[in-house]
Amino acid sequence: MNFLLLALIFLAAVYVTIRYGPGGCLVYVLIPCKMFLHEIPSIELEPFPDPDSSTTISYAVIFAMLVSGKVPRLPWHPFDYFIGAMFFCMCMTSHFNGNVWTIVSTFGNEILTLIVPYYMARHAFADPKYRRHAAYILTVCTLVVGFFALIELRLRPFIYSRTLESLGIVSVFNELVLIRFSLFRAQVSMSHPIDLGNVGVIVACLVLMLNCAAGLKVTRPTVVMALMGCGAMVIGSMSWTGFSMVGAAIGIYIVLRYLNGSHWLIMPTLLAFIIGAVALTGYLLNYDYITARIERGQDQFQGSFLTRIEIIQKSWVFAQMAGPWGWGDTISKDVLDLESVDNSYMLFIMRRGWVYFLVWIGLMLTIGIWGFRMMARAKTPAVRIPVAAALAGIFSTFVAMYTVWFGFVYAELWVILLGMTATMSHLILGKPIYSPKPLQQTHPALIKPMPAT
Repeated sequence: MNFLLLALIFLAAVYVTIRYGPGGCLVYVLIPCKMFLHEIPSIELEPFPDPDSSTTISYAVIFAMLVSGKVPRLPWHPFDYFIGAMFFCMCMTSHFNGNVWTIVSTFGNEILTLIVPYYMARHAFADPKYRRHAAYILTVCTLVVGFFALIELRLRPFIYSRTLESLGIVSVFNELVLIRFSLFRAQVSMSHPIDLGNVGVIVACLVLMLNCAAGLKVTRPTVVMALMGCGAMVIGSMSWTGFSMVGAAIGIYIVLRYLNGSHWLIMPTLLAFIIGAVALTGYLLNYDYITARIERGQDQFQGSFLTRIEIIQKSWVFAQMAGPWGWGDTISKDVLDLESVDNSYMLFIMRRGWVYFLVWIGLMLTIGIWGFRMMARAKTPAVRIPVAAALAGIFSTFVAMYTVWFGFVYAELWVILLGMTATMSHLILGKPIYSPKPLQQTHPALIKPMPAT
């Protein structure tokens, strides 16, 4: 069943890419697949990366562009260089910790899961029509996923994935029902309840960003319903990571949207976050979590908090010896004596090395600089809303990454959000946007190229 489904997705993606370009493929194929069918089992395709719901679409986009001879281009953005630097670091890690086939595998996987989706997202935002259609499609997706999140929260745990699994469509870990506050933790179509909550926040930011950037009112009932669906996803996840992420996103959005001169706060706040995260890590490295477990017991919050301290302390031993390029995949859970490493930054250092970690810090600061530039030009709500929403989604993810590893669906949607933000910044700051054909503005769009100052 998975072979047939992946074949249909491939054919659909090829057709849409040839007809509408890579941006159209992201809107009409990739987004629905990410929201509904992420957990399709992959099929073996040696020596190439195994096709799954993500890589199949990337294969199709590359194939369609080669067949049609149309490779649309956009002007380079500083974010592009950091994406390229991440790609380079991961290849170097494979070189120092594996063999030729390890490098080939990493090269292929990162092209398909990082480079191509980012490229598609940049093109999707360049066309007002695709912004509008993406807003519509995400609205439908959030209503469906949010509805099932509420069902799984109280009535039938894992009903979505278990139903599709019985039909041979998806395969995901859903035997162990997680409970918090006497409620089932929903997962729906995502990889984990934490993933569901993070996706809810990022999609909410995308909904606001795309609707406003396409010239649609964000007070429309459908937008409000979409945001409610995203809220249901966060609540259904019952995830401390999701709760902290939504708190950060709402705070960032309100400040940037309503406070005049708030762009001056972006860089100081970002630097404070980086310094604060380093200081907090240093404090937690000396925290006696074993004694705390004995003395205070383990309620729902306390248990999660102490587990993440344990992760930091056990991971730091290997992070110190990671070197420039890290350990790669040579460190197992048995060696770490951990079930998982729920801290993206610690995992970056251990697996990819200190250079990769510094690339992420550089990307954070670069996003802050371009966020400052966009907000400085955003004098009207029509421009402030999408910029504030984009930065809220990006920066709140940085907060969430401290308590979860960077992966699942939320990481792929974050890359899409980053790509769209790059193109949006060019539009706002007056950078010419090139396209293989003139952009047909069939609906008023409020984000247009602005004269450069």
